[in-house]
Amino acid sequence: ELSFDGDGIPPAEAEVTANLASRWLHGGNAPNLKYQVEMQLRPAGTTFEKFRDFTFDDPASNFSADPQTIAEGKLDGSGKASFPIDLELSSTPPGRLSANFRTRVYEPGGDFSTDRYSLNYDPFLVYVGIKTPPGDAARGMLLTDTNHTVNLITIDPAGRPMGNRQLTVELFKLDYSWWWNQEQGEALANFMSRGYRNAIQSETVNTNDRGEVRWTLRTQYPDWGRYYIRVSDEAGGHVTGTTVFMDWPGWAGKGRKDQSGGAAILSFTADKERYTVGEAVRLTIPSSKGGRALVSLENGRTIMRHFWVTTDEGQTTVDITTDAAMAPNVYAHVTLLQPHGQTENDQPIRLYGIIPIMVEDPATHLKPALQTAATWRPNSKAEIKVSEAAGKAMRYTLAIVDEGLLDLTRFSTPEPWKYFYAKEALGVRTWDMFDLVLGALSGKMEQIISIGGDMEIASPSGKQSINRFKPMVRFLGPFSLDRGQTASHTFILPEYVGSVRVMVVAMGNGQAYGQTEKAVPVKQPVMVLATMPRVLGPGETVQLPVSVFAMDPKVKNVDLSIETSGLLKLKGDATSKLTYTSEGEQLVSFLVQADEAIGAGKIVVRAKSGNEQATQTIEIAIRHPNPSETRLLSYRIDPDVTATMEVIPIGIAGTNSATLELTSLPPMNLAVRLQYLIRYPFGCVEQTTSSGFPQLLVRELLDLSPAQKQEMERNINATIARIGTFQQADGGLSYWPGQGGVDDWSTVYGGHFMLEASKRGFQLPFGFLDKWISHQQKTANQWHGSGSGSNYGYQSDLIQAYRLYTLSLAGKPELGAMNRLRNVENLSNGARWRLAAAYALAGQKQEALKLRQGLGWDIPVYITHSGTYGSALRDKAMILETIVLLDLRDAATPLVEEISRVLASDGWLSTQAT
Repeated sequence: ELSFDGDGIPPAEAEVTANLASRWLHGGNAPNLKYQVEMQLRPAGTTFEKFRDFTFDDPASNFSADPQTIAEGKLDGSGKASFPIDLELSSTPPGRLSANFRTRVYEPGGDFSTDRYSLNYDPFLVYVGIKTPPGDAARGMLLTDTNHTVNLITIDPAGRPMGNRQLTVELFKLDYSWWWNQEQGEALANFMSRGYRNAIQSETVNTNDRGEVRWTLRTQYPDWGRYYIRVSDEAGGHVTGTTVFMDWPGWAGKGRKDQSGGAAILSFTADKERYTVGEAVRLTIPSSKGGRALVSLENGRTIMRHFWVTTDEGQTTVDITTDAAMAPNVYAHVTLLQPHGQTENDQPIRLYGIIPIMVEDPATHLKPALQTAATWRPNSKAEIKVSEAAGKAMRYTLAIVDEGLLDLTRFSTPEPWKYFYAKEALGVRTWDMFDLVLGALSGKMEQIISIGGDMEIASPSGKQSINRFKPMVRFLGPFSLDRGQTASHTFILPEYVGSVRVMVVAMGNGQAYGQTEKAVPVKQPVMVLATMPRVLGPGETVQLPVSVFAMDPKVKNVDLSIETSGLLKLKGDATSKLTYTSEGEQLVSFLVQADEAIGAGKIVVRAKSGNEQATQTIEIAIRHPNPSETRLLSYRIDPDVTATMEVIPIGIAGTNSATLELTSLPPMNLAVRLQYLIRYPFGCVEQTTSSGFPQLLVRELLDLSPAQKQEMERNINATIARIGTFQQADGGLSYWPGQGGVDDWSTVYGGHFMLEASKRGFQLPFGFLDKWISHQQKTANQWHGSGSGSNYGYQSDLIQAYRLYTLSLAGKPELGAMNRLRNVENLSNGARWRLAAAYALAGQKQEALKLRQGLGWDIPVYITHSGTYGSALRDKAMILETIVLLDLRDAATPLVEEISRVLASDGWLSTQAT
């Protein structure tokens, strides 16, 4: 556990003291252990509850800090350590930082426990905040030739105003492209760091006693564009800033005011942030005399209540009494209408605003209580009593879980009340028809403010063949508890020492929820803790360190023994005698060796002192650390001849298997190549398709078991789903998910796979093929065969021919584009063969045969990792497919033999080209 003196890291101090304390889960001290603490600082975002509409971070700051080891050493005799932390920063941060600590404490056996801890660090004693006007109702931008009030504020890290500060306000005109060209390094931080940046306006202002000051922003017609406002507190060092867009009201002409009277945001407040049922909510609405305000209370489903109020001069107050139906929250929606033609202010005739009102019903809370012993013993019976503090009836579940497991993710006891009574999103959409009645009003008014929603995530579950670590997890229930009743539960604790968390999660009458928890140490006078690796390799020898704890002054002598079984054997002594003069821990090591095989082994460690005994059982997997090796033996079997083949297993027992493949072609070792592709680790669109395509077709080449067929169907469906994530809005495919731009070859290749999958009955993402075909048609007709760009370059003619082939395969041949490609000079051999296949699929077999005349299948040897990601072998396979489509069997035989010979070899080329 890492802690700091006081409430945390003090703001803006160069050095603070951290305190580290470590204990075993069973409660005993962990003295003299090695520790290491790592820290990384990251921007945390600077916000203050009372100033949520202000910006306190500097968007032009480019702050980053690498993780660094800030302390390491040994804990003292009570398991504690203190050390200073140097928080000197190499660059100016944008605002508040998050200090992230990772602490490791190493056990005597070499294993370690990890804890992660984060807290905010304020590097400034004073923060500057900025708030700009919301902009015009029509476009959300500020208008030229108009004075705009920019509010500035200075506060301390606790959110208290800091008055009488001198601030420098600067205005910069941003380059036209920085905001859309950030991928080329045109981020705001880079723009502001350039040596030639100049402020077009600079002014010094002073905040008042409340830390407030107003600054006027104004630009003149026609100087429109995006501007950056930078505000700095020179004495304190903090800088903030924001961008605004300035434009002129072009539809009204220069110099005319916007008199559309459109709806604008109305800022009103409630007197509290949270209410209980029966409390009064007071809304304060800025207003002018003689107006009308429509107050509507809405939730996630309906309008609960609405009424009209006549407004007063200055502000209007509205009181609303909460009830149970308003929990967990409602939205107060106010539409304010000013008299038509009024001249007292220049606000629009109609304003509206929405604020959430949180309402809590005490009747929705349960207070379950549990009682149990202060400590438990392993391998013994434990009793837990459960009741409800107010005697209410409830249903509940009971969980007992190892705190070490829970600490891995800082798991908190589930709080169902917070889930079921989380803030709800607004479910009412609002329009009005005032614009049809009065020409001074604008039209549709629809959720500009988006509010609400809850957050819950589910953690994935895993599976492993050997239960190396048996978790201390018990889940009991559900149970029912009558009003005023106390229930008792007993269970037998397993062979476990440490600490468990007992958790009760309860529900009553379908609307009330609650939870409680209690930590219970599990220990006994004598305990053992053996540390082993997660796995062992065949023949490996390992030292097994065993920590023996004496937790009672009466324990003086302990007999320690170890037994092995399975694929493990002991080398050296199997027993040891220990003597204790006081409570504490001693370490003993044993030597254990694994057999030359794979499987599992078992170790049982026992410690005995008088009538007290402790036992720990460890199961460990023995697996080979090296990658698999494959040897290929080829034999020719003549007709009417019985062949005898001697197969000598390779590797160690339990790791080897053999596959027999019979074929009338030269052996291509399809089974091994298929497994290679299934395990292919990469995830770009081309490699994803390469992994899935063979699995789509292999069922026609190999006899597969039902389990293999199911596995391949899962893999194919996963490939289809992933390829769907590459598709762009125009129908093309990017090379990586989320990446902009289209990769031409991968678009054709991935779409080809999806076409074949669709023909074999697999379900594609909705609309995928329609968008893909549209993109292919458009790109095919725009291809000209010369020039530069994504349509041109290396093997561009082969890409175009493959694109036309897939369009014919989809039943959408583009004959015009095919004829244009056919007449391109110096068309490559591979492109002509692929174009012939496109004609054949389009029903133009005679044209395909004419195009094929005089063509051989000589392809220069090459391998490319870009462009078409291909090889000579790939191109010859495409030629072979065309020969099959044209039914040229005599021509096919020698090419089949050539391709088969390459595939039968063990060369790198064949592996890459499979």
